[in-house]
Amino acid sequence: MTERKDRLRVLIVEDSAFMRKVLHDIIAADPEMEIAGEARDGREGVELAQTLMPDVITMDINMPNLDGLQATEIIMSQSPRPIVMVSSESREGAGSTLRALELGAVDFVPKPSSGVDLDMRRAGQELNRKLKSAAKVRVVRTATLSRIGHPAGKPSAD
Repeated sequence: MTERKDRLRVLIVEDSAFMRKVLHDIIAADPEMEIAGEARDGREGVELAQTLMPDVITMDINMPNLDGLQATEIIMSQSPRPIVMVSSESREGAGSTLRALELGAVDFVPKPSSGVDLDMRRAGQELNRKLKSAAKVRVVRTATLSRIGHPAGKPSAD
């Protein structure tokens, strides 16, 4: 039996069970994508990114154990994959969004601000469009890590 390679395989990394379900339903409803796996925190996201080798990853920022910024940094230094940040921080904390992009994330989508159906539908359309675009990006390995969350940087000028 041959595996279908025409659908984008998406890994969801999100600590909220409700939001994982929302993202799962949005992505699974698109016939061009499928769910490769779901992680409840950044640490599990790093592990699943390495074992599942998804085409693209959705990543929350605020999570326990290992946050989305740390997880993005590790993934991009060990097994690079296109990452789209999906977080309320994408709207409120532009600093976190910019840091995620510096670490290798290719795009971001703000989480819906309310449960209104139109807001969720609009956010879903934007998410699916950005996931498809991100999957086309050729990502490269970033700097190696000296310890979690801290890249090995340039030597000091001292």
